[in-house]
Amino acid sequence: IGAGRTSKYVGQWGLGERNDRGDMLENFVEVNKMVVLNTQFQLHPRHLYTWKSPKDKPDKIVKNQIDYIMINQRFRNSCTYVKAYPGADIQSDHNPLVGVFKVRLKRIRRNKKEGNCDIRKLKESIIKRKVGESLNQKIQIKPNMEVEKEIESLQKTIMDIKTEYLSRDTAKRKSWMTDEILELMD
Repeated sequence: IGAGRTSKYVGQWGLGERNDRGDMLENFVEVNKMVVLNTQFQLHPRHLYTWKSPKDKPDKIVKNQIDYIMINQRFRNSCTYVKAYPGADIQSDHNPLVGVFKVRLKRIRRNKKEGNCDIRKLKESIIKRKVGESLNQKIQIKPNMEVEKEIESLQKTIMDIKTEYLSRDTAKRKSWMTDEILELMD
């Protein structure tokens, strides 16, 4: 990728000069809304190179930055530090690239919204019988009826039965609350 900032997706502290593959990588991170983390932190060049040529000669040492940590742009602030460790004994010509991340997990609160009907009322035999009779009376299956209209009719019937027989009794929180006040609230 090279040194110098060319976009907001690549930092200014890269190593070396940019080539065609660096341009391709920058296009990739730009399209995918990612950030190259290796280039975001100012470090000594020793901690920037991630690959050292195995055929080094004393007069020509080849070191390049070819391994990168990329992260979604949304989480760029969760990374606090990235650096390469050239002295690690790992039997490879690549240096380990280590990133330090501070993960902040947020608890997702789910509303425990109870339904607007009380299904427990169906355990009472009287209500169970009334709901069954009402269903039998209101459901009308016609052989030539369109499926969409049949579904709408069934949904409307179920909603009517829910409000008529299975409506939830709202608990009065205060002694001064009357049924009239509760109806006005709905």
